Amino acid sequence: MGIKDALELVAQIRHTTGDCGSPKVLRAYERARRGDNILTQKAMEGFRLLFGNTLTPWKILRNSGLTVVNRMGFLKYEMAKRAMGI
Repeated sequence: MGIKDALELVAQIRHTTGDCGSPKVLRAYERARRGDNILTQKAMEGFRLLFGNTLTPWKILRNSGLTVVNRMGFLKYEMAKRAMGI
């Protein structure tokens, strides 16, 4: 996310003729990045819940899900791309 954040900030600064630190520019940057940031935050919360639970039913469900994803090459590839910000 850090690289995407930096790229978006540069893009916003390029579109301004005034103060690059103005509230208007920074609000535009924030709006542009909000969706990705919320998605990443929710994914991290999900991982914490999924991997932080040690109850046996959760372990079985988690391991089964990981096995399915691992066997589905296209899904695994798409998830890896998303994680890398591609």
